[in-house]
Amino acid sequence: AISLQKQGQGWILGIHISDVGGQLPLNSSLFKEACERVSSLYLPCETIPLLPASLSRDAFSLKAGKIRKVLSLYIVLDKEFQIEKEEFKREYICVKQNLSYEEVDNYLSRHQNSKLLQIVRNIHNGRQILESSGKRRYEFNVVCKNGELAMECIDFYSPARLLIEELMVLYNRTLAEYASASGLPCIYRNIAQYEEDEDGMAYNYSQAFLSTRAAFHPGIGSKAYLHSTSPIRRVTDIINQAQFEALLNKQKPPFSEEALNNIIPAIEERVLYLHSVSTRSEQYWFLRYLQVKYLQKTLNAFLVRSITDGYIIELTDWDKHIFLKSNE
Repeated sequence: AISLQKQGQGWILGIHISDVGGQLPLNSSLFKEACERVSSLYLPCETIPLLPASLSRDAFSLKAGKIRKVLSLYIVLDKEFQIEKEEFKREYICVKQNLSYEEVDNYLSRHQNSKLLQIVRNIHNGRQILESSGKRRYEFNVVCKNGELAMECIDFYSPARLLIEELMVLYNRTLAEYASASGLPCIYRNIAQYEEDEDGMAYNYSQAFLSTRAAFHPGIGSKAYLHSTSPIRRVTDIINQAQFEALLNKQKPPFSEEALNNIIPAIEERVLYLHSVSTRSEQYWFLRYLQVKYLQKTLNAFLVRSITDGYIIELTDWDKHIFLKSNE
């Protein structure tokens, strides 16, 4: 949830995350199951949640009109939108209104000079970031709506998505830098960068990995980075929340550095497995979509490369690669 209050000539920006780590017992069978699942799995025609629907869609969800426990980050800004102070608070809030990305985009298109948007742009411009030039703006995904297959387009550069992304990055990096400076063991998300020379050509690679030791994150431009803004759908966020709340309460954290190092390999292995399942499911349902909607119809495409028995081609309407079996 997001809040914005006027204070003198400046502002107080609030970012409020559901406090799952402070409410879910870490010795419970529910948390053990979450550690097995690691993350919610999003498929074209169904979602397999990390937590039961009674929690993920109700008790832990920031529903409008319901009082919910949250871990809030308050950012105090001056009139030029420069950050003066940052503070985390454990509190209860009541959200006034739930909005979809489309509703936020419609609002921001009518209020392009909104203070919230100005603040977020200023925070974004103030970061030392190394953006990937290959980042795509649009992504097309097959979804099942009312029993019918349809193509959904996501605009990652829409005002609403940029706003939410920037505020989540701000929250995660602030919590990570606070935790790291305090020597708190958490599951940090680091980036390994290296170059590889092949036939006189240099290639730059970057690989994300989890660690209990924080390191500079070039893509974010921060001294430390971790995930803590999606505790309803990622177990790492629950663990990091629980660790951080112990720090705020001046208590011993529930997980030692050694315990977290023992957890990390299983988490990374599970994440790769979930990604594989998701990718294969998307491929299957995209082919089903073509079968239902475009059989015997001409499609725009270009050749990517040849392989045994055919070619990899890209269907340009959706930026999707498929295998085309052909001897010609």
